[in-house]
Amino acid sequence: MTGYWQPLWRDLQVAFDQAAFWPHLAWKTVRLTYVRSLLGPFWITLTLGLQIGALSFLLAALLDTSSTLITPWVTLGLILWTFITSSLSESTSLIRVQSPYFFDRETSVSGFVAALLLRQSILLGHHAVLWLLVAVVFGIAPSALWLLALAALPVLILTLFGLCLCLCVLTTRFRDLQRLVDLVLMAGFFLTPVLWRQHDLINHDFIATWNPLTHLLAIIRAPLLGDPMPLHSLTISLVVAALALLAGALTLNTCRRNLISWI
Repeated sequence: MTGYWQPLWRDLQVAFDQAAFWPHLAWKTVRLTYVRSLLGPFWITLTLGLQIGALSFLLAALLDTSSTLITPWVTLGLILWTFITSSLSESTSLIRVQSPYFFDRETSVSGFVAALLLRQSILLGHHAVLWLLVAVVFGIAPSALWLLALAALPVLILTLFGLCLCLCVLTTRFRDLQRLVDLVLMAGFFLTPVLWRQHDLINHDFIATWNPLTHLLAIIRAPLLGDPMPLHSLTISLVVAALALLAGALTLNTCRRNLISWI
């Protein structure tokens, strides 16, 4: 059994051996992306803020709901959805973009995925400024529940780690999957309660109930809005994270030896 998992263990070993490189790569990529930019990554935050303002105004009018209720919900939904989609979408070209490292020396797929998620987490920290601003404007006081949201964030990150491992390997072999992922993410935006609430669906709430992303969003968004963390959502999220990590491990272990020839 140890021999079967040897490619995975070797990849993880290289990742740990080069542990100092991954944070450096994540931070360097952020800096190079916004070199000579006045606001840097806050341009993305500004763009997201404009989207939040426009969509909150529109949804408040369409749903005949107070902006006090809809704006915090939409803010957290869009911040988390941006984090999810940016991570998954970028993972589909990750190995091809970083291909010089693979040809130059022995390196780690899992390490590059970790660097990707670290970079996206840095951007998530920038976007969190929008939530703090909305919380101040709408009188949402910090509470101990916010610590639960912070504790739940690693569950989402681990889920994305497993999914990104799968996608970065499979899209290297099957290039059309990149377009398919973009289509699925676009459809997922409308089928996930990012902007709307589950009770808005009335007789069709199963669309949200059977969507794993609903529960991954809920375990972070509910505590930040002052509500208890839904235990059923936490249970489902933990199962989803475990399945995603298992799928990522199996995919990487099976395909690691052929990866160079696919780039």
